[in-house]
Order: sequence, then structure tokens, then C-alpha cells
Amino acid sequence: MNPVASCRLASDLIGDFNLCRSMLNVDPTPAHVLTWEKPSANWL
Repeated sequence: MNPVASCRLASDLIGDFNLCRSMLNVDPTPAHVLTWEKPSANWL
């Protein structure tokens, strides 16, 4: 599953987008962080 999509689903469930974003920021893959910089491109 797309990490951003799964993270969005998790943020909906826990109601804490910042926590989810922090989890991605510590991910060794910088692409995840870059995705958050441009959410409009992959949000839907």
C-alpha cells in the first residue's frame, strides 16, 4: 500500500496528522518526506 495513503488513513483514525507525519519523517526513505512537501500531487 502507498505509505502516504496508509498514513492518511491512520491520521483519520487517530486524528493526529502531525504524529503520522513525524513517523514518515524518521523513515529512511527521503521520498516519503518529499511527498509531504507536495501533497496536492498525490493526496487523492
